Amino acid sequence: MKKKRLSKRLKVALLVLLGSTPFACCFLCCFPWPIKEQKTVGVRKDAQRIVVQGSRTVFDRNRGEWRYKWFLEEPGKPRREMAFLVYPNVYFSDSCWPVDESSVWVHFKRNNPVSPTHTVLVFNDAQILHRGELTCEYELEGTHDRYKFANGNQTIVYRRTKEGYDAYDVTTGTVTDWKPAEK
Repeated sequence: MKKKRLSKRLKVALLVLLGSTPFACCFLCCFPWPIKEQKTVGVRKDAQRIVVQGSRTVFDRNRGEWRYKWFLEEPGKPRREMAFLVYPNVYFSDSCWPVDESSVWVHFKRNNPVSPTHTVLVFNDAQILHRGELTCEYELEGTHDRYKFANGNQTIVYRRTKEGYDAYDVTTGTVTDWKPAEK
């Protein structure tokens, strides 16, 4: 008798479980869980680093945009969000470079895969210092790169034309002619 009751209860439980499976997605509406990914995009010698965290909920997985938060992490200090960095279309392959002998960071990224236009964002731990756009039309001589950093990340060297090089000064936001070192 007990075996029959147990098996009936088990059957009922299985039927309820199997019957509700097609409707399980309806229950997810009540309990969306976030999907979060994070990546360290820049590190200084003193272990200070920039971390970008992207998130979206389960329902946005194949549509909608990621929401990004930028954080500054330092040893022995709590993680600080840099809310002033509201920067759309961040990719986890992007990087930030520290400028030597200063508290400034440079974020340099291509605007889209087919465009030669790059955005430069210069910031410290409190604010964006300046932003600029550079057109890197041609590869640097002897490389497949369209730009390079020089002078402790204080200068971005690139080619806008086939004839010459330009240099973007990160500290001032100005563009000047640049001559490569003689061989």
